[in-house]
Amino acid sequence: MRIVTLPVALLVTAAALAACGDTEDEPASSPTAASEESAADEETVEASEESSEVEEPAEGTTDQEAREEETSAAADEEESADDESSAESDATFGSAVQVSDGMTVTISEPEEFTPSNTDFLSGDWETFVRMNVLVENTGEEPLEAFNVYTRATTGSQAAEEVYDYEQGLETPSAVIQPGRELEYAIGYGVSAGEPFDLTVEDVMDFTSQGVTLSTVIE
Repeated sequence: MRIVTLPVALLVTAAALAACGDTEDEPASSPTAASEESAADEETVEASEESSEVEEPAEGTTDQEAREEETSAAADEEESADDESSAESDATFGSAVQVSDGMTVTISEPEEFTPSNTDFLSGDWETFVRMNVLVENTGEEPLEAFNVYTRATTGSQAAEEVYDYEQGLETPSAVIQPGRELEYAIGYGVSAGEPFDLTVEDVMDFTSQGVTLSTVIE
């Protein structure tokens, strides 16, 4: 009776092992399927992103236009600054310079002179120069003569303006009509052998920094 039962038990055991083998094989296929599904999802996301990137040029074009406008504005400002710098670098004694809109000034080369009286001067100057100033009103409105303001440096210090009524060195009180001009003289105490920088400004033009004329007083 035992001899007949043993083969049957072996068959049952073999069947059970085969069933277990089938059960273990099924999970092995699950990671592959999950991986395929994940790859498919990634492809879908990438396709969606590519589609989104394709639709961006319209907005990108607007940004490009904005950048081009900014670049153009910066170039215009730089060109304007270059023009002002070029105009100032071309400014010399004896030549007409545009100080502001409606005001053109010509200042002659400095010439040495002797003041009538130096008692009122604060500095101990040994050299004095005078210059003729010609102001032209190129605008459409009357121009006050006192709008023209000059200041100067000699070497590393401020030059002192000299008022000498006997020699006509004074600031005139006059109104220059459109298309007209006014001439007068100014003087300064300076240091011989040092650079002399004279700046002329329109005191009513708050956007202008004036024009500087330079030379060396021999």
